[in-house]
Amino acid sequence: MFFELDIINILIATIAVINTLYGLTVFSRNRSNTTNQAFFFLTLAVSSWGISMLFLRSAVTEEVATWAARALYATAALIPFASVYFASLFPSERSKLTYAQKTLIPLPLVAILTLTLLPSIGLIEGVVLSKTSEPEISFNLIQHTFYALYIIGYFSWVYVILFTKFFHAKNILRIQLAYILIGTLTTTGIAVVTNLMLPYFGIFSLNWFGQIGILAMITFILYSILKH
Repeated sequence: MFFELDIINILIATIAVINTLYGLTVFSRNRSNTTNQAFFFLTLAVSSWGISMLFLRSAVTEEVATWAARALYATAALIPFASVYFASLFPSERSKLTYAQKTLIPLPLVAILTLTLLPSIGLIEGVVLSKTSEPEISFNLIQHTFYALYIIGYFSWVYVILFTKFFHAKNILRIQLAYILIGTLTTTGIAVVTNLMLPYFGIFSLNWFGQIGILAMITFILYSILKH
């Protein structure tokens, strides 16, 4: 399947490539650094989310679009998960996570991926395609509520970690955390509204906007790592 080359898809593809290059830039500086590894994983999750949206917006059959929508929701679930790991590890070069943290942090993600990807469970019930508007995803409202709680809950966890570190930090580390907080708050504020809440009410006209706006978060994090 070839991607439809409208302006939105071009922007999404370009930003997915940029985010991946950001991750590779940091990872190549020190591959054994756990913060660099976590940032690289975060950029891969973000880029995968963008690619899934490309497949959804370019689908020519509703069956393909439905699988693309499942991938879209699954990859979106990876982003707050990766963000928790990054926030927990930053700015350490070696992992300081306890065994309990390593074991417990992934458990909600496993449940959400199962909910999202298995057709028999049915979070994503189908997709309606239109030549004049964005694909409309039909989902189970109860399951979508659990999905939304997962996204909001994990990002709330990220903010607790980052703000706690910020208020205890000094000098350069405090500046780094300020940049990360600005980027994360800006991007998640946009994406939660356009990609999570509006679709909940059947509004899909801006469902692609988060894939573009997330460049702000990754750019601010990259700048904080490289500049400071």
